[in-house]
Amino acid sequence: MRSGDLRRRMTIQTRTATTDSLGGQLQIWTDFVANVPAQIRALSSAEIFTAQSVNSKVTHEITIRYMAGITSAMRGVYSGRYFNFSTPINVDERNIELVIQATEGLNDG
Repeated sequence: MRSGDLRRRMTIQTRTATTDSLGGQLQIWTDFVANVPAQIRALSSAEIFTAQSVNSKVTHEITIRYMAGITSAMRGVYSGRYFNFSTPINVDERNIELVIQATEGLNDG
């Protein structure tokens, strides 16, 4: 992975449980880590077809340097856009880079 390919800065968020003013439980997004260098690549129609055979509605592939704790329950935020993660792949199990297939769009559910 070339560092020049990671020219976007993304915030990775995770869901956090909190209590509202009436004592009810709320799920909110909080920053897990900010300013992560990332490559965000829109998939071609052929790649989307192939990716969707495994994961539904995959639209982008995101590459970041390896970071422990990144899961499919997280999302990435870049320039007002939201990317819902699928399972991150630790390429060759070398703890160097993570490749994450993602779906673009707001997901509050």
